[in-house]
Amino acid sequence: MSGVILSFLFIAALGHAGWNAISKQVEEKDIFFTLILGLAVLIYMPLAIYLLLEHPIPPKAFLYMAGSTSCELIYFFALARAYKQLPFSYAYPIVRGLGPLASTVFSFFLGVSLTWLGLGGIATVVIGILLMQYSGKLSWQVGSGWAFLAGIINGCAITFDSMGAVMMSGILFKYMVFIGICLGKVIMNRVSVHEYKRVFLFYRTKAIIGAVFTFGANAATQYALQTTPVGYVSATRELSIAFGALIGWFFFKEKIKHNQYIGIALLLLGILFIKIGG
Repeated sequence: MSGVILSFLFIAALGHAGWNAISKQVEEKDIFFTLILGLAVLIYMPLAIYLLLEHPIPPKAFLYMAGSTSCELIYFFALARAYKQLPFSYAYPIVRGLGPLASTVFSFFLGVSLTWLGLGGIATVVIGILLMQYSGKLSWQVGSGWAFLAGIINGCAITFDSMGAVMMSGILFKYMVFIGICLGKVIMNRVSVHEYKRVFLFYRTKAIIGAVFTFGANAATQYALQTTPVGYVSATRELSIAFGALIGWFFFKEKIKHNQYIGIALLLLGILFIKIGG
């Protein structure tokens, strides 16, 4: 993995952690996320139009867009149910840890070759994620199936993204997926326009910043996917978990536990393995 690609993935991780930190301060999280998706579509529309004029969309790419959009909507559906039935500390590491594993497995079916050192890096990142969120419980709980489904689907979504990124502008591809996710979320939420307006007016600044961050993070990821195997990208972007812990410590005065320090160290070591071996 080149230094430029690694830099873009660091930006993606920071952006992802940033908008998650913003959403942490919002009570109406589901409505807020749908709102920032819509705002991102509006804010980045000039860029999307420019890219569309410069890089027409291949017909086959629409199949991958549909696949990515469907996976993202299933992911949010499963994630909501996992968080409803499970403690966050139990569900979150399953969801985030399975993503890199699933995308790596899917990439093998696409004929993507990974080095042993790169695979070791992915495994080290996954262990770091699990350790950061480990709460001492390893037993199967009611709702665990939803967490596993969300994690696998998360890996499936970025695999579709990688397939689209190699045949067209990755940023334009993700923009089209954002439109699909936004429309799907509006239908799933069944919330009035008045409610979206109320949430926007109350969290206006946070919503705009969140929109810039969330698409910016995805755009950086898509740029990396154009030249880098999806397993490496999926694992490296999970550095956002470490950034999230540091943001929580600095801005929200949350305590960083010993297992989180070790987990962050393993994340960095795994990414170093990927950088050298990928």
